[in-house]
Amino acid sequence: MSPREDEVESRAHLLPEEIAAGGSADPEAQAKAVLQESEDRGNALLPVPEDEQGPSPEDPDDREHRRSEETT
Repeated sequence: MSPREDEVESRAHLLPEEIAAGGSADPEAQAKAVLQESEDRGNALLPVPEDEQGPSPEDPDDREHRRSEETT
């Protein structure tokens, strides 16, 4: 999902640190990139829905069954 246009416009106003560093040739493109990276990082922290997860290691039905002589 792309950042909303109002978010881009708001973020395109350069911060004092950005101005001191020489500004930006394309503040709107920079704003879109910053907002998209932030959204991507946020999405990476979201929990994975159960229907998209692999088998649970705690689920006894998912464990491998071995006899004692097969373990050594």
